[in-house]
Amino acid sequence: MVVNTEMEALILENNLIKQYDPKYNILLRDDKSYPYIELTNDNVPRLTIVRSINRKKNLNYLYGPYPNVTAARNTVNLLNRMYPLRKCTTYNKKPCLYYHINQCLGYCTNEVPQEKIEVMRHDIIRFLKGDHSLITNKIRKEMLDESELMHYEKAQELKELLDYIEIVLTKQQVEMGDMVDRDVFGFYSDKGYLSIEVFFIRGSKLIGKHSKIFPLIDDLYDSITSYITKFYDKDIIKPKEILVSGGLDIDLISQYLNVKVLSPIKGNKKKIIDMAANNAKILLNEKFELIKKDEEKTTLANEELRTILKIPKLDRIEIFDNSNLFGNFNVSGMVVY
Repeated sequence: MVVNTEMEALILENNLIKQYDPKYNILLRDDKSYPYIELTNDNVPRLTIVRSINRKKNLNYLYGPYPNVTAARNTVNLLNRMYPLRKCTTYNKKPCLYYHINQCLGYCTNEVPQEKIEVMRHDIIRFLKGDHSLITNKIRKEMLDESELMHYEKAQELKELLDYIEIVLTKQQVEMGDMVDRDVFGFYSDKGYLSIEVFFIRGSKLIGKHSKIFPLIDDLYDSITSYITKFYDKDIIKPKEILVSGGLDIDLISQYLNVKVLSPIKGNKKKIIDMAANNAKILLNEKFELIKKDEEKTTLANEELRTILKIPKLDRIEIFDNSNLFGNFNVSGMVVY
């Protein structure tokens, strides 16, 4: 089908892929959806982990994506421990266990001021957007208070929780100069293969990544453009900004995704793109090394077997399996390599 513009061609291609799901379309065939943390928009909110975001009408309270469900669950557990939100999906007639361990205010039977709930909602949103200072200060104060009361086991427990936040949640700080949510696409191509690395930057922190290697059967930049535009079809929220390497038609990608797309040539944004591209290169080289080792292992084993059997060449192996039932009903199978 001949169309008038590249944009029309891109839209047509994606629509046809969605319609026919071609067997050999390999760009996103093995990709998975990523977990997000949802803060429900109820009077008394809950924290949940979701994967299917297309069914959500309000995306304002979805945060992520997280690299795996364990990371998302650990974050939810931490917030539930610090803020006594509602845990149950329906209101019970009497407070549950969470109320008795101080992880819920017993909303089912107690009147809790809405102002107090809104303060907790505001603090949680700040945390999920990348500002961890509020919670770390709160834990540090609680730890000192428990220590003053000589509750040393409790103080030690809070110290370990504080270490978890400071080491795990803040170690991936990225110097971007702002708190804009970004996805960064880096790529590397060699020997007929294309490797793409995607960094998810949320709140100036690198919270996760996605990697993909596939055979390059089309023009390099066409393949990358096609991959980026299809990437957000599968339960991934589009960020405020996308960073890509040079050579791509950023206007085309921006127009199609309705997202700001940049290809910086210097500064911190260029450094993070180079880092993503370097990760893509390392990933592809590791893949080649594994292929090489696997081929060497197979070739050397084959040559060793040929030597043991003292035959001029070994290019065919037949394996037989014979089975019978009490000496009757004999059946044989042969596999050929």
